[in-house]
Amino acid sequence: MTFPSRNEKLALAAYLESHSDLTLPAHANHLDQALQALDQPTAVNASSYMEQYARLKRYFTNGILALMLLSFVIGLVITPSSFLLNESKHINIYWLLLTLLGVHLINLFLWLGSLIWLHLKPSRNNSPFLLGLLTFLLHKISHWLAIEVQVSKAFWHWQNPAKSQTWLASSLSHGAWLSYLCAGLLMTILLLLTNQVSFIWETTLLSDSRFLALTQWLSTPLTWLGLDLPTQADILSSRVDQTLQNQATRQHWANFLLGSVIMYGILPRLLLLMMCMAMYRLKRVTRKRSPQEDIILNRYTHQERQQKRIIDPDHHQRHQNQSKPSKTRSICQVEADSLWGLFEWSDDIPAPLIQANTQVLNDQTQQQAFLALAPQQTTYLLVSNTYSPDRGTTRFLSSLARQQPHLQMVLWKTKSGHFDNAWAALSEQLNLPELKCLPEE
Repeated sequence: MTFPSRNEKLALAAYLESHSDLTLPAHANHLDQALQALDQPTAVNASSYMEQYARLKRYFTNGILALMLLSFVIGLVITPSSFLLNESKHINIYWLLLTLLGVHLINLFLWLGSLIWLHLKPSRNNSPFLLGLLTFLLHKISHWLAIEVQVSKAFWHWQNPAKSQTWLASSLSHGAWLSYLCAGLLMTILLLLTNQVSFIWETTLLSDSRFLALTQWLSTPLTWLGLDLPTQADILSSRVDQTLQNQATRQHWANFLLGSVIMYGILPRLLLLMMCMAMYRLKRVTRKRSPQEDIILNRYTHQERQQKRIIDPDHHQRHQNQSKPSKTRSICQVEADSLWGLFEWSDDIPAPLIQANTQVLNDQTQQQAFLALAPQQTTYLLVSNTYSPDRGTTRFLSSLARQQPHLQMVLWKTKSGHFDNAWAALSEQLNLPELKCLPEE
């Protein structure tokens, strides 16, 4: 897959259109041509949006690699401290296993518990600590690299959508632990190659038979690795009060130690890492497009269809003579007492609305006052096709549609406007009645 993908560019453009001054060219023939605007230098930065985005992507990937490397180094440093030998070079096999795998197993159960908790108590505010730390570092790096704040937020919005946050954090956690355990396995092999260690065991609470049963139970999965494991005689001869231990017994206990690190440490982390990465990719592939992405797609898909049609004079004449139903229709009469909201209106009040009750909705105060109204008759909202609806527009219209069930969106159709389809798509998205239009005189 090429970087960046078409969907990735679309998500970046949609976020920037909603949160910055970026506006894709309205006269582009198709979406790919419109997205080329992301490759142009910005007004406040010599680098284009895509160059800034690519740099963030590169640092994000390098940051993940640095996390894995740091975990590997920690594993190399900590493991030797587990092999603290006395003068007789005896070491308690189960204490050694506990120091090598204890924290890993505790973390594994905590992760499983948090996953169950998030499933039972889903909340939009649940953001894993690791992702919070990554977000903080990403913003600091963006500031250091002179990358615009909105580009940084757009990158994180694409890289870490809401429904994939858990799986991204889980992938990073399992990957770090896998690196740590692999380093621990490597260092354990080196220590066993360069030291002759006698493995012993001792217990107060367990009887010899129970301890023997526990060891054989833990050894059962290790047989799948094809290792020579401690026999009953090896286990009994390794009790702390037994002074002699032959080479074969030491070899069997070393195999038991290495096999346990692989079977109970590395293998579970590897499988969980693969599962979490697959879930992360699946959630991103199946994510729902934002309203702004749908608006952009609708805008340029319609223009692309128009470009692909072959028009000659005869065809054009036939097309004009055919009567086809339109998605928008003019309002022939405007009732004198009807209520009209003029959304983000900078022109004069249209002549057909002189006798109507009109309210200009240009700031938050005016919009909140209009939302508070509860008229029984139909409420008309007039929007202009000279600009495209953004995220704030979608949020306001969603609230208005919930507050006033008799809402009717009307499009002020100017000759210079090119965003008819964007408003039609938004009207359909909000399940409003069929979009009507008021043509410019």
